[in-house]
Amino acid sequence: LVIGCTQKSMPVWISERDLEGYVPCDEAELSQDIPNFEDLSPEQKRIAHERYTLIAGVLPFLGDNRLRSEAIALIASSHNVSKQTIRSYLCRYLAYQNPSVLAPQPRKQETPLSRDEKNMRWALNKFYYTRHKNSLAVAYAQMLRHRYCNESGVLLGCYPTIHQFRYFFRKH
Repeated sequence: LVIGCTQKSMPVWISERDLEGYVPCDEAELSQDIPNFEDLSPEQKRIAHERYTLIAGVLPFLGDNRLRSEAIALIASSHNVSKQTIRSYLCRYLAYQNPSVLAPQPRKQETPLSRDEKNMRWALNKFYYTRHKNSLAVAYAQMLRHRYCNESGVLLGCYPTIHQFRYFFRKH
């Protein structure tokens, strides 16, 4: 019964000859990304413990796919958590064998928006999210007209492309 530590997939049964040529991962290398349980804040410890208790009921059924799926479904419905969340916690725990990996990770600080991103947000709010239901192309054209043209209506040299505008729209 093996689990992929890099893909974080559910455990599967494989034959011993499939393990030929297997290079074991060094325990120190695997655990270098794991926070020490003692270094976690009390809130992080509490959340890690709660997440571990969620998956503890699944651990006896790791070898049987049907029983494991039933246990995950039962836990998900009784605790109002999605099945995918339970699977994610289970795979993360099995890969590292350490409950501290279940602690929430600190969120990265958002980077401030650039001038172009501020202009794109302005254009989306002003021309796209309206009762007129303009398309993204119309909102993009209006942004160029209002923010990237000089007084005589000539387009300036540096402006975001429509692809950047669409990417910003989908991202935010």
